[in-house]
Amino acid sequence: MVLASEDGVDDNLKSCQEEVNIIKKACKAATKAFKNCLQLKRIQSVEMMGQESAFWKSGELMKSKTRMVKHTESPVKEILNKTGEVFKNIGNHQAEFETEIHHLLDCGKINELTTKDYNQAESEMSALKRRIGQHNNSKERYEK
Repeated sequence: MVLASEDGVDDNLKSCQEEVNIIKKACKAATKAFKNCLQLKRIQSVEMMGQESAFWKSGELMKSKTRMVKHTESPVKEILNKTGEVFKNIGNHQAEFETEIHHLLDCGKINELTTKDYNQAESEMSALKRRIGQHNNSKERYEK
């Protein structure tokens, strides 16, 4: 039983609390680092996010440059059109990817660990400290 061995209980508690704090800080740092890697602003619409992508903008630019090609059946015009579409698709995929990453970071296990589980561990440690204090007080009263 935890309360039976009074020597080292405080040390074990401090050690556990330090480990929990380290894990919490690591999770928060990882979340921040992941979010810093994302390039697009978080907008309600994934389509609008995709249009903010450098890939999408490059694709749009390529497609607009097809108007400069005067020949109707020019291979350059076809290459610009197809490449522009590929780039726009990459921009849309980037937006979907970044939206999913935001969702995972905001609603996933890391977030749950730092918000819910960490608070629960802290309250359990506080309750254990109170119980140890009560146990010590009871023991002192019994010994008198």
